[in-house]
Amino acid sequence: MNKTNKDKMLELQNLTDKQFAALKEYYVDTIVEGMSVKDLIYYVTEDMQLVAGDSNLQEFYEFTDESLNRQNDVNWNSFDLRDIDVDFSPDMTMAILTFYADGSYTQGDSEDVVDYSTRASAVWIATDNGWKSVHANWAPYGGGSGIPKN
Repeated sequence: MNKTNKDKMLELQNLTDKQFAALKEYYVDTIVEGMSVKDLIYYVTEDMQLVAGDSNLQEFYEFTDESLNRQNDVNWNSFDLRDIDVDFSPDMTMAILTFYADGSYTQGDSEDVVDYSTRASAVWIATDNGWKSVHANWAPYGGGSGIPKN
């Protein structure tokens, strides 16, 4: 978060740096850490369609039950998120997350290991039912690969 945005938000919310750090850590832990694909459904609102772009760089798509269940035959060996940064809007109703994901997978019956490395961003909005994701974008990063094309 840039200093100007953070200072303005702290002033508007009457938060100390320590309170802001605790709030940011809470949202990162709640929204991102340990989330499975099935958990993601809980974080999608019917009020606004989640639009996503996968790390295979195919076209953006609307996230639906059908898109969630499509098979791309990936067997994950590991998947880790790192360097998660969260920027809140001044009124604390929107959060923009940026982060990196590293791991490896095999595809189908192949034993060839693919090194997975992506950078990603996501937009979340505060609703009456909690924080909901409305946009996500993933792209290959640093010589690694994204997910295979379907």
